[in-house]
Amino acid sequence: MPRTREQNEAMREAMRERILKGAVVCFALNGYSGTKIGQLAKFIGIGQGTLYNYFASKEDVFNAILEQATEQNSASFDALRRAPISAVEKIRFLSERMTALIHDESDTAYELVLNFRMGEEAGSDNMFTESYGDAPSAVLADIILTGQTEGAVVPGDPVLLADYYWAVVHSLAYLKLIHKSHYTIPAEWLTRLLVLDSEENK
Repeated sequence: MPRTREQNEAMREAMRERILKGAVVCFALNGYSGTKIGQLAKFIGIGQGTLYNYFASKEDVFNAILEQATEQNSASFDALRRAPISAVEKIRFLSERMTALIHDESDTAYELVLNFRMGEEAGSDNMFTESYGDAPSAVLADIILTGQTEGAVVPGDPVLLADYYWAVVHSLAYLKLIHKSHYTIPAEWLTRLLVLDSEENK
């Protein structure tokens, strides 16, 4: 019995997601410049022709990863920004979420490593780093500023403190996924980077 149009579309979308899920891992492990289209197809477990049925080039795959990751970041961090909880609670939530995602070796953890790799390859002003990091950096800086006015967050430039926090998160992902460290630091250690001790102990 022939498949329906809806079934064909669902199968095509599932394959596209499989490609992107495998590609972000491959790019993270090898870097953008170190990844060839044939290597990408082999890593995902499909033929190169199948890959070309969905994406015109390696750059096309990479841009799709960037678009998807940026959209997810924007939605997630907008929700965090609007959450009806204190700045300290937002930082705790974020730290718990990041350490869990890294520990579980999730797609997000590999995106963090890919962002790290792109910084190595092309500097901090590359397209991936600029787009991927926009929402996380801006939202966290706003949360830090709010926390400082509440007397609960360490003093300092909110933008630099946000950069400091994300540098640690990226380094943890890199150590876990590339160097295969067997541990992930406790979430409260991340929280302590930004939250005053008296608030962390509440």
